Amino acid sequence: MEYSDTLKQTNAYAMQNGALLGGWSLLCGALLVAAMSWSEAGWYFVPVAWATPVVCTVLTLRFRDKVAGRTGSFSFGRGFAHTFLMSLYASVWLALGVYLYLAYLDHGRVFDAYGRMLENPSVAADLERSGMAAEIDRLTEGKGPSALADMMRAVPAASYSAMVIYSAILFSPPVSAIIALISRRRGRGKTA
Repeated sequence: MEYSDTLKQTNAYAMQNGALLGGWSLLCGALLVAAMSWSEAGWYFVPVAWATPVVCTVLTLRFRDKVAGRTGSFSFGRGFAHTFLMSLYASVWLALGVYLYLAYLDHGRVFDAYGRMLENPSVAADLERSGMAAEIDRLTEGKGPSALADMMRAVPAASYSAMVIYSAILFSPPVSAIIALISRRRGRGKTA
């Protein structure tokens, strides 16, 4: 297979798997939003969020088995390209979901819930112990968590969406390298 055909095939699978990973990421986001007002949702958010690299790895291994079979060779570069592109496509889906939710559905409720969560006595005590309460006071000029929620509400939905894509661009390369190392394989049964 020529290099351009290999790249096209890798990109096509990355798009498809990126949609699946994007759906997983949207589930993580929904659980995070739910955890702001329903603390039990946090018990679901944490394992789903931590499982995201596992989902990426499984999707890349499925791609490897699809294009290289059970014994064919699969290069580090191809695994890296698939995982990195898949992460970028997933981030576009997540960014779209974040934008639509914040711009049209939420109307500031998530920031109100975040402010209430920060004002919870047990959370306030944890913030005080960790030194974050002083940082919040510095950021809000002493106005506290409700002012922090107001500041977050003032940020446009497009900025939050852009942060999703920027984060993917920054954090995907090292994760992609690790998954590419896991998924690479020399072909078996070849003669020299």
